[in-house]
Amino acid sequence: MSYKVYLTFNEGCWKGQEIPYDRKECVSIGRGNECSLTLPKTYSGVSHHHCLLDINPPLVTVRDLGSLNGTYLNGKKIGQRSSSGSGEEAKGFIMRHGDRLGLGSKCEIVLKVEK
Repeated sequence: MSYKVYLTFNEGCWKGQEIPYDRKECVSIGRGNECSLTLPKTYSGVSHHHCLLDINPPLVTVRDLGSLNGTYLNGKKIGQRSSSGSGEEAKGFIMRHGDRLGLGSKCEIVLKVEK
């Protein structure tokens, strides 16, 4: 049985947009030009390389990439480096249908999983 996952943007410049994924893909999110999903440079709460989504429908894992402001899963901080720049390797967190991913104050992404 094949699954498809959707990233739906609830906040920010991509509000209302939905991006489908039906195969394995690594998606980097941040303000850096080389990110898969590039957010505006004006999003000061989002790092240049903020987080990474490992998508393998129906599974999605999120990992903070050492952002200064942290990555939030359902309102809980799951990763952030210290202001001194040191930090541990962030572990991955499994996302489920309906989970909300918060990046800074201007970006919220909701995960949808369908058969």
